[in-house]
Amino acid sequence: MEGDRSTGPGGITGTHLKIIAIISMYIDHIGVMLNDLDLIDNVPYVIMRAAGRLAMPLYVFLLIQGFYHTRSFWKYFTRIAILALLTEIPYNLFHKNAIFDPAKQNILIAYALGLLMIYVIHILWKKDLPGKIAGAAVAIAVAVAAYFLKLDYGWRVPAIIYTTYLGQTLAMLPITIVCGTVITVLGRPWYLWTTPFAYIPVGLYNGERGKCPKWLNIVFYGAYPMSYLLLYIVEIIVKEAGAAW
Repeated sequence: MEGDRSTGPGGITGTHLKIIAIISMYIDHIGVMLNDLDLIDNVPYVIMRAAGRLAMPLYVFLLIQGFYHTRSFWKYFTRIAILALLTEIPYNLFHKNAIFDPAKQNILIAYALGLLMIYVIHILWKKDLPGKIAGAAVAIAVAVAAYFLKLDYGWRVPAIIYTTYLGQTLAMLPITIVCGTVITVLGRPWYLWTTPFAYIPVGLYNGERGKCPKWLNIVFYGAYPMSYLLLYIVEIIVKEAGAAW
């Protein structure tokens, strides 16, 4: 099937990638919380943020794997879109202690937008060269939209989704690695430069889903919004305890 990268036995399965992504994400979010509470110095904070940069490319890679293997694109897209909307409140509470914050939107909105983008591009690519040029134009338009909508990571998420899609469609992982690296190292602050290390486990991916019980799949989808909600509650408890002292 188009988009498959089966390398035979051994290697890392999709379930392993999910676990790595979740761990990386939680390290990142815990680092933010500890920094907000002034419980860690700058060095451990930067290390935790750098470790957290692995999550986004892994989630993007898994997003596109889901695109190729889903039985219903629209059900898959709707699930991501609803989750993105539900995440916005805990995201805002965690970062700004507010229900609504127009300054920045959570990354799941970018994933949903990117998923819709590759759906359109996938159709356009069937029209040979004109379709491929149109597909690139769509990717640029979505990246610009992500920037002005102030989505997390700005234009980078749609750009990485597009290049990851190219790498998997053409069965050329180096496209994903090189383009993803260039895109992320253009970012600031400098700890974004650790993002390309995510392509190490991606390169070891064996094309298999792996054993993924239903509860783990639920954890995978709920991990992002729940991390913000749980850590927001923890932050409130710690602040209240500190005030009591």
